[in-house]
This record gives sequence, structure tokens and C-alpha cells, in this order.
Amino acid sequence: MSSDSQNAFYDGDAFGNVSDLMRQFIAGQLEYMNEFCVLAAPNFNSYKRLVPGSWAPICPSWGVDNRSCAVRAIPGEPSAHRLEYRLPGADANPYLALACAIGSGILGVETGPALPASIVGDASVEMCRPSARLPQSLSEATSRFAESAAASDVFGERFVGAFSCSRHWEWQAVQHRVTDFERRRYFEII
Repeated sequence: MSSDSQNAFYDGDAFGNVSDLMRQFIAGQLEYMNEFCVLAAPNFNSYKRLVPGSWAPICPSWGVDNRSCAVRAIPGEPSAHRLEYRLPGADANPYLALACAIGSGILGVETGPALPASIVGDASVEMCRPSARLPQSLSEATSRFAESAAASDVFGERFVGAFSCSRHWEWQAVQHRVTDFERRRYFEII
């Protein structure tokens, strides 16, 4: 809300009722989504849902009432106008996922990155080229977060180091396990 108790994200004269402030906020979320992804997708299995055709986002994208995008602007009356940050899954820590969404949005307001065009249609088909994809594994997401200067600025170096260490440990723990699938598939072959 703005100082006059009006929704600062609402502009009745703009496309999708998206105000300039909301555009900056979304631009920040998209700009830092690859670097902050591990906060919203913190587990090994988190990345199994970030694939085409799953209705989960696979690249930083936004659209007006488009559920295939990572950020969905939901137009409505001033009191109901909002956005949905669609990256986190059910396995995310809600506090960290919210910190990810708000921290990156605030960075957008502060730094003013350009907002790409909104997506109409399936975002995974319309805009997602391999170089723009979200991290494909916990290991990749952890590395991006650990190396992110923006993450250190927003969350602090101590948190970034500790959280990255915990996610690296989680990745390593999974890598050294033989799954039931592997046992069933390869037992007779090997």
C-alpha cells in the first residue's frame, strides 16, 4: 500500500493494471530468479517439477493472468490486484521463499532492470531458450546462489555461506545413494 492507503501495484490506466512500481518489482524478481532459485527450490527433488509441461516455471518470465509464467500478475480491483511468485514448490521453506520473492523485488525497485515483454501463451514454448532456463539441479542452483553478489547484499554473506553449505551437503548426500529404481533397473543387467 502507498502512503494514501492505495495499492501501489495498481494502475487502472496501465496494461493489466500493472503500475510502474509493480513493473520494477517484477523486473527484479526476474533479474535475480536464477541466482536466488535455491531459496524457492531447496531440495534435490525440487528440480524434477521445473520441467516443460508441468505448469511450473522453467525460466524467468511474467504474464498477466498466465499460470505458465514464473511471475503472474493477477489483475483486479485495486484491493485485489496482486502478483503470484510461482517458483516455490510445496517443499520450500515459506519464509525463505517469501524472502526470495520480496528481496529480489526490492532489488528491482532499487536498481531498475528492464522488464521483458509479458508472455501470452505457454512461457516454456514462447520464450525459454536453454541459456535462460532456471537451474536444472540443486547443485547448479546452489553454485549460482553462493557466487551471487546480489544474494550476499540482500541476505548477508554469513547466511549465503551457511545455506549454500547446507544445500551442497544435501546434493552430496543424494549423489551417494543407490535408489530403488536403479536397483530394479540394473540388478539383472549388471
